[in-house]
Amino acid sequence: MTVAMYILKLTMASFDQHRQDCIRFLGADHAEVHRWLDECFKDLGPLHRKMRHHREGIQEAVSIFGDGAKDAASIHILRDCRHIPTSRDYKVGLVDPLGLKQSWSTAAYIRYSDKEFEDLVREHLKPSALLLWAFLRWDDAATFLSTATTLEEEDIVALEPAWNKARAHLDMSTHSPTIDMAFLPLASSPEAETEAGSYLRDVFKVSNANNPNPDGHGAEVGYISSESLGDPFIYIDYELLEDLKPELSGSSALEVAAFALPKRVTAPMVAVGDGSMQNVTFISRQKTITVSNVRLKQTDEGTEVSYIVSAASSGIVASKYGEKYILRNGVHRAHLLAQLGIKQIPCIMIEEANMVPLLSSPYPTFTPNVLLQPRAPMMSDFLKPELCLQVPLRRTNRLIRISADATNIPVE
Repeated sequence: MTVAMYILKLTMASFDQHRQDCIRFLGADHAEVHRWLDECFKDLGPLHRKMRHHREGIQEAVSIFGDGAKDAASIHILRDCRHIPTSRDYKVGLVDPLGLKQSWSTAAYIRYSDKEFEDLVREHLKPSALLLWAFLRWDDAATFLSTATTLEEEDIVALEPAWNKARAHLDMSTHSPTIDMAFLPLASSPEAETEAGSYLRDVFKVSNANNPNPDGHGAEVGYISSESLGDPFIYIDYELLEDLKPELSGSSALEVAAFALPKRVTAPMVAVGDGSMQNVTFISRQKTITVSNVRLKQTDEGTEVSYIVSAASSGIVASKYGEKYILRNGVHRAHLLAQLGIKQIPCIMIEEANMVPLLSSPYPTFTPNVLLQPRAPMMSDFLKPELCLQVPLRRTNRLIRISADATNIPVE
């Protein structure tokens, strides 16, 4: 068997495989869609893909078989081509006759695990984030959708009327939290003398010792009303929510406190070294992993060089600035608690003197002027479907690479 024939065999899924894929992800086999997509095979053989295995082919399938054909055709093409090309991609040579990208190596044809296929399907078909788009201008929302999601240009253009409705809902909505009762210090709360209160005091003590406020502003631990929290994030990442859910073991006051302000954060990651033993790469879907500055230590064997790769704290921390409370950390934890109907959320509160806290995150955030406007984005707005849009994000992982570079330098 030649290499070309071997590759062709690897990339040709059977009719039954396509049916089983749709049963797995959609609950129905959509056999008629698969027959139609591969109808030209009897005349063109492997070259049949250029006829219907592309975005325009998906649109044609919808016009013939109805809206349900869109997902079925997408799954079929993802199984065959590893992505969804356009008809133009075939014509100009961006993809080969099998629909695979010309820029890919041979490994892309051979190494295509079922897990990789599943990830592609979920990326293309399943909403993976909740976008609070009512607070964005249309141009900004469209830019975000084109760069951060898998939506096509025509799909984005078609969403403008829905965005107009979201803006109309926002213009009609009011949100006036009772500021005086928004934050309740732990000492004044019903949990002050309970196990939950003891846990929160311990966490706060350690937090203060490890992260003293450089500006000397007051910080205290307590409970914040979920209706009073301003939200800095443009979207909620469903994948991160799923990772966090196992940490919330129950709904007791102690369990909620331990989830809101965890003493330890886990961050699964993979470390890969190369043959030279001079480079190591850490990969994680946890976007908050960081690497410390280099550490030098003299040992009996010489100088030891080390780094610490760790996950940033994700406990719930809020800032009070003027009459506003703004989340500065732990947005996803706070969202999950609010989603479960918990009204009083444990947090560390920091009093800000002159400015909105600088919001640095792997997730896009609203600008400070948006957070300070009279009707600012609130965490509770994520619970209002009329203000949000579910979107399929482009999947990303966090990558940290540490390399050693040896160079000879002249010595005078």
